[in-house]
Amino acid sequence: MERKGSIVSRANSIGSTSASSVPNTDDEDSDYRQESIKDAYKDRRRRAHTQAEQKRRDAIKVSKFNFL
Repeated sequence: MERKGSIVSRANSIGSTSASSVPNTDDEDSDYRQESIKDAYKDRRRRAHTQAEQKRRDAIKVSKFNFL
């Protein structure tokens, strides 16, 4: 059976208060940690890529001078 016209929000159905007055839960804290871990990983990858690119450019410069 379908219920038409009886839309209840999740917050009201579990009897919680508004999100602004509820302190952070462990899930929200872990989400924040997940994001910071992802950001740290991206930063490490970015730095490694930049170093590899610089090494490649330096190798090109050295090989260019060896041909002269």
